[in-house]
Amino acid sequence: MEQTKIVFILSYLAKGDAATWAGSFVTAKMDDAQKKNKTNIEYSTWTEFSKEFQEAFKSQNAQKDALHDLNTLRMKNNSAEDHVALFKTLVTRSGLKEETDIIRKFEVSLADHIRERINLGDEPKDLKDWYKKAVQTDNRFRRLKEDIGRNANTFKYTRDVQTNYRPNRQYYNPRPQNNYRQERDPNAMDINVLKTDERTTLMKKGACFNCKETGHLARDCPKP
Repeated sequence: MEQTKIVFILSYLAKGDAATWAGSFVTAKMDDAQKKNKTNIEYSTWTEFSKEFQEAFKSQNAQKDALHDLNTLRMKNNSAEDHVALFKTLVTRSGLKEETDIIRKFEVSLADHIRERINLGDEPKDLKDWYKKAVQTDNRFRRLKEDIGRNANTFKYTRDVQTNYRPNRQYYNPRPQNNYRQERDPNAMDINVLKTDERTTLMKKGACFNCKETGHLARDCPKP
């Protein structure tokens, strides 16, 4: 009964990958029968057949998915080291063997500035050299970017300090401090107080500007 079911399923696997797998499956069973000197092909149980069938197409689907991911992979903002690791994993899963095809896919997957920089120098010798140059170029680019960022921050800090600097008003006094008391000029005070005509008259008499009497000057005046 199980043999009949398996033969029935195989009869419908007539196109594409399914037909290829069915042909390989039947050929393998025929070889086993010949080795055992049997005229009829002995298929496995239905459970074993189902498992083998599912594993075969699961593997094929995994390769197709990996190949699709490989064709659409782009570096973007991740590091070259991470990108190379992921690319290698997808190459293994996809089953690709032709190095020229793999190199072409890797070159396309790189960020523009990495690919352009590599192409400006000596052409990589092989796939390993492509991996190596991509990592080296990316590391140099990231270090340069960090240096530019540090210099920009330093310039901004210096500019802010210069712009925001103000002298400490608590201690800043542009006028010199005198430690002595300046003596008042009595005559200067009297001149400010006296009217011009009165001052002129006193000067003609040689009188004191303070008490208006003759015989002494305002600085020697005994009166307050």
